[in-house]
Amino acid sequence: MVRRYIYLGLCLVGALLIGLGIYLCNYIPDFDVTILRRLSSQRSTFLTKVAFVCSWAGNYLVAPLTIIAAAVFSIRKEWHYFAEIVLPVILASLSCTLLKAFIMRPRPICFGFEALVDEPYFSFPSGHTTGASVLVLAFLIILWQSAIKVAYKIIYTILGIAFTLLVAWSRLYNAVHFPSDIIGSFGLVIFFSFATLYAIESLRKQN
Repeated sequence: MVRRYIYLGLCLVGALLIGLGIYLCNYIPDFDVTILRRLSSQRSTFLTKVAFVCSWAGNYLVAPLTIIAAAVFSIRKEWHYFAEIVLPVILASLSCTLLKAFIMRPRPICFGFEALVDEPYFSFPSGHTTGASVLVLAFLIILWQSAIKVAYKIIYTILGIAFTLLVAWSRLYNAVHFPSDIIGSFGLVIFFSFATLYAIESLRKQN
């Protein structure tokens, strides 16, 4: 019972972050503009290469890793882990696409920023950040349910968070997203990840 309340509380946190992202992009544009200007002023050849790699990883690694993980868990008949990976990825990705179409926020290039990569679709929220962070969070949730040593759990958690933050940073550095887009993405991921856990826990209680 306590677990379900925690999951509900985290769902609320996710919903609040989505709302905060929407509020910032509509009513406090200076928040986004100030941060993007600072990042644009710190560009270098090395950082641009790092941003390219991180952005590529956030785009092209999510689907293959999700498929591999889903296949492994289905073969092992670990259906709760299968659901904890697949459902958040699908729900967060679909919601991200729907929000883009609904909010229709232009990219930073439309506000005078120089984009380092071509991204033709709408800005809010960030698809790369959503995909990378939802997969990382799903893996970390499963990791902390496993029996491996706590020290390894901490190391993998730090690496996972670092990867997620690097992907988010790359989208800002490349000037294809605003900070509020990233906030909205994190909100989507938290909401659907813990909504999935709440649903699974509720089904367990019923059975």
